[in-house]
Amino acid sequence: MKKTNIFLTISIFLCGILFLGCDSQSDPVESSPEPNIRKDIELSGATRTAAENLNRFYTGFTADMIEYVDNNDNIIDKNVVVSPLSVSMALGILANGIDQTHSDLITDYLGIKELTGMNSLSATLLAELPKADNQTKMSIANAMWVNDAYSLNANFRNILADYYDASPEYGDFRNKGESVKNKINKWCSDKTEGLIPQIIDFVSDSHYAIILDALYFKGKWSDSPFSKENTAKADFHGYSGTTKVNMMHAGHKERLYASDTNFKAFSIPFGNGSFSFMVVVPEENVSREDAVRLLTPETLESLKDRLSYTDLEIFLPKFKCECNFILSEAFRNGKLAGLNDAMQFTMFDPELTATPFIRHASSVEIDESGAEAAAATIVDIYTSAPAGSTPQKYTVTVDRPFFFFINEKSTGACLLSGRIAEL
Repeated sequence: MKKTNIFLTISIFLCGILFLGCDSQSDPVESSPEPNIRKDIELSGATRTAAENLNRFYTGFTADMIEYVDNNDNIIDKNVVVSPLSVSMALGILANGIDQTHSDLITDYLGIKELTGMNSLSATLLAELPKADNQTKMSIANAMWVNDAYSLNANFRNILADYYDASPEYGDFRNKGESVKNKINKWCSDKTEGLIPQIIDFVSDSHYAIILDALYFKGKWSDSPFSKENTAKADFHGYSGTTKVNMMHAGHKERLYASDTNFKAFSIPFGNGSFSFMVVVPEENVSREDAVRLLTPETLESLKDRLSYTDLEIFLPKFKCECNFILSEAFRNGKLAGLNDAMQFTMFDPELTATPFIRHASSVEIDESGAEAAAATIVDIYTSAPAGSTPQKYTVTVDRPFFFFINEKSTGACLLSGRIAEL
């Protein structure tokens, strides 16, 4: 087994983007086609089990990141935006190319039994999410650049091709690093419609390889619940004080709503309803700490199950938020603490000894038209409703910190999630 110099690196880049608007594939704006009928994405066996288990990860990871931010005095902005789907796919790719002990750490954190189900689910999501709604655009793409001084083994290459629709492109990182960097950034820019034009600053022989995953979503609210004429200034009671925000208003109409002792929740669909935006608002008597503690995967699933159509009025602030996190720091005291240790990278032939360094950046914007969001995860690896009932009327005013989730309906895949604490 070959051990390498401590300064050699692999960089694994995951960039995800969600965007509101239209494009040549789906064109969901003025000339929107009639919506296709929503159909469940078919899952079976280990793939369905992986999807169900990942639903727990989506909520758990979101809560973990909120708790990390709240407990870190060096992070002033307490807003949190992350892409659980992007992170899960990046960790899945990584788990396929490292030693069994550290691969098991990842599968345990994701909550999946084994990688076969995760890989099959990834292949299904890559193929089926883009077709879920003809009024939105949803695409996922993977790519890999490899330092031509090293070789990927056949097993890992097959996994990339069969499950992640990617094949390695070898390049001269030592002498043509600038050219390789430009190709990588162009790929990322192309796959994200120019919204992430640069994902890497340099490429040199200190990198073993660079893996990228790009996720892109474009969509509008399906029933145009908000209009600019109804948006007005209102108070938002954040953790550090009250501010004036642009509060959107959707009048009383049958909408999906649920509540329990601690939370109110509602869901607004995009396009044909395959994708939706779910907001979870803690009750006023629930403290900041309790809100995070009580937002368990079981709580969120219970709220989802309780969602039913009722006469609902919504006040929701327009907002835009950007976050950057060092996930290696966030994972340091949790289940993935072991990813800060040296491990064997079995994806290479011969194997290499390395330690990953993981970062994540995301942004989201919500307005009267819909949602616009972006995410990027970088992993640097260093060597060292009931019928027949009359619905009650409810009003939800989102004038205090709240949680949000953008999900695909049938698989539960969570494209983006977070907590808005300040506006």
